[in-house]
Amino acid sequence: MSQEDSPQDSLAGRLGRRGSRNILGLIYYGLANLMIVVVVSRTGLGNSGAFYTAIAVLNVLVRILVLGADFGLLRFISQRIALDRRREIAGIWLPALLPVVVVSALAGCTLFVYSDELAQIVGDSKYESILTTHFRLLAPILPLNVVYFILESASRGFGSVTPSLVLEKYGKSTLQLLLVSFAVAMSASSTILMLAWAGPIVVACLAMAAWIVREARRTTSRARAEASETAVAPQRRVLALEFWKFSAPRAPARIFQAGILWSDAIFIGAFASTASAGIYVAATRFMLVATLMQLGIGQVFLPLLSSALAREDREGALTLFRSASVWAMLASWPALIGVMSFAPLLLGLYGDEYRTAATALLVLGAAWMVTVAVGPVDSVLLIADRSWLTTANVAVAAAVNVGLNLVLIPRHGILGAAVAWSVSLLVNNVVPLLEIKWLLGFTPFGAMTIEALMPLGAFAASLVAARLLFGATAIGAISGSVVGLAIFVTVVSIRREQLGISAFRKNPSLSDEKLLRTERDCA
Repeated sequence: MSQEDSPQDSLAGRLGRRGSRNILGLIYYGLANLMIVVVVSRTGLGNSGAFYTAIAVLNVLVRILVLGADFGLLRFISQRIALDRRREIAGIWLPALLPVVVVSALAGCTLFVYSDELAQIVGDSKYESILTTHFRLLAPILPLNVVYFILESASRGFGSVTPSLVLEKYGKSTLQLLLVSFAVAMSASSTILMLAWAGPIVVACLAMAAWIVREARRTTSRARAEASETAVAPQRRVLALEFWKFSAPRAPARIFQAGILWSDAIFIGAFASTASAGIYVAATRFMLVATLMQLGIGQVFLPLLSSALAREDREGALTLFRSASVWAMLASWPALIGVMSFAPLLLGLYGDEYRTAATALLVLGAAWMVTVAVGPVDSVLLIADRSWLTTANVAVAAAVNVGLNLVLIPRHGILGAAVAWSVSLLVNNVVPLLEIKWLLGFTPFGAMTIEALMPLGAFAASLVAARLLFGATAIGAISGSVVGLAIFVTVVSIRREQLGISAFRKNPSLSDEKLLRTERDCA
């Protein structure tokens, strides 16, 4: 158990407090990355499109090359701590990281050698040279980015969000924003601009590795000192087989997830134009910022759920699942509704050319609202040892995404990409929702869900009314948000017990068992 929690803390309380800290960090992270997009957009549509096309390719490769080791380490570490088998953690690092390092290093060399050919595929002829330079700069960064991605996930397995907050949410994003802003202000070349963005990844990777080494040594020392851990730890070979038996199925799932998240930007650059890719990536940053609150809760949810299921605490796991789903709705839906209601105004921050993506944001917003409402269904399947199902689900969603992209982007451009992403999001969340209901008897919907719809509905009505009265203007956005948030906060405060908000306090009055009884009595 993390030092952040006392033994009396409920699972819901730990989820609430760690989740709230993580949400604040992700809000800052999202806003910092949004500002990077605003700054880069001022360099011109083509240049910004090439910049983000290169980053899209990097993100696709990173998510492929982690080979499922990110979830694997998070689950392995959190389970061993929950079961008082900490000594086994020391033996997992080499078998978990060595294959990833070797494969990602080979991929980095391949990216460098074939950067020119890749640039010809994903970009306009006008920007091929810029894309080639970007790919060659990112090639040596690729292995470090992969390792950093895995270590950041592993750090949460120790039960602490601190390294993720300090290094990923605040540190790396701040340094990237400062360096990119300085490069643009100095009218630096595209090469310097990409180095300004990529350099902080190296710094963050080294710092995260140092934290992991310290925490791993501390955990091993504690295991040796505890009388309960008298058994000899399994051989590294046994741990490796167990680890990769769980993690390996996540490798193809990661490939498919990367395709869903980033293939549309690459397809737009290939089938429409590099400038259109810049518009699309910039526009969809608003949507991703709006859903970062869901991610903040989800990142904390995973290790807690893993611990609960390792102890066969099904009721605690159900409480976590429902709490995470409802709190994600309360945190994310207002931002999603705001983006959908005033998309033209927000897109104007980049420039008038970006307003053409307003309809695309409306389509994506509706899909993301459904995605948030069903909760972290994929994570429940994954931690419950149904990783093969998550792989199958995301494979189907990726096939739908790629197929629709190929059909819709040549005809409808940005809107076609938004439709493709939206449909794949629905497939990738509704299908696992039905699966966990059938396999585990879990559902995210209950009395708390109905309670959450009241303040959310009032907020939405306020924004829609302001849009109808004032149009997509700053006055409309401000007035609708102020009135809507006032009603939202008031209703949530009055119904805080029914919504489980008490769990955010240090000594929550609603334990996991009481939350379950409240759900059952109200259902």
